[in-house]
Amino acid sequence: MASPNMTKLTAMVHYIIASVPAEQASELSHDYTWLETAETAMEKSQLDFYKEVQSELLKNYANQIIAVKDGVCLGSYKTRVDALRDMESRGFKNGTYLIILCTPGEKEYTTFFANSWLFASRAVAHGC
Repeated sequence: MASPNMTKLTAMVHYIIASVPAEQASELSHDYTWLETAETAMEKSQLDFYKEVQSELLKNYANQIIAVKDGVCLGSYKTRVDALRDMESRGFKNGTYLIILCTPGEKEYTTFFANSWLFASRAVAHGC
């Protein structure tokens, strides 16, 4: 069973790839085997580091896409793809940094899932 941090990391990777325009998506690697290795190597997740310094980062990088490693901003970018390319070109291994839109609050790294179920009496369901 995957750890909660592993699940968060996987969700973030899928979020980044899902937010990439279709014409650029084919350029990204879809090999997620690095996730397990990266997660076990990290005692403290990059998201935890980001949360600790989020208010400080907001002062300089509000509403910008940034790459963060160990609580330090490595750069700001126009797109997530630009950030990913830069991190790869600088030799950072996938899963050892965080690419995130620097915004206040938890909205950027928290997702809410809900199911909607329609309950009706038998008479309504059958048109009686």
